[in-house]
Amino acid sequence: MVARFDLRDLYHGLTDGLRKRREQDEHEPPDVAARVLLVAVPILVGVSAGLVGPLEVGDALLAGVALLIGALIAGFTQVAAWKDRLQARGRATDAVAIRSLNEAAAHILIAVVASVFGTATAIVSMASSSIECPPLWLIVLTRIVVGLSAASFAYIALTLVIVVVLLWDSFMRPEEEKNEKR
Repeated sequence: MVARFDLRDLYHGLTDGLRKRREQDEHEPPDVAARVLLVAVPILVGVSAGLVGPLEVGDALLAGVALLIGALIAGFTQVAAWKDRLQARGRATDAVAIRSLNEAAAHILIAVVASVFGTATAIVSMASSSIECPPLWLIVLTRIVVGLSAASFAYIALTLVIVVVLLWDSFMRPEEEKNEKR
């Protein structure tokens, strides 16, 4: 595989982050519930959307995805800046916050990739649904593509919820440390 398109390191960063949080780095068990939800909910949404049929609001969906990708990239730059500031302080107590930011960054970047995939499938779905009296294979293909598009957007929505929680955790950790010192 061409190294520039290899997403395995990003995937490993994502799975390394989906763990139950402890103060130390060692022996953190995987967060099975979060992993199952990140797979099961998009599958259910994708199957449901595939059964419903073609997209009717494709233009609005594509505009929303364009805004979402911009927000995700802006969010990534914010996460990177927070991580740099925490690393500059060099305190051991910041390790959990840095791990939260690393996981947030991995989620954001995977969501960007899912956004691109969702956009491509939405475009294919809109193009194939505009044909009058399509053959059966095209109807089936359109429903599969609609399901894939909906599943990717459901994944992005779940990812954004996780990112918000991770950012809040990283944001509040210095405040909690100040309160503990008092």
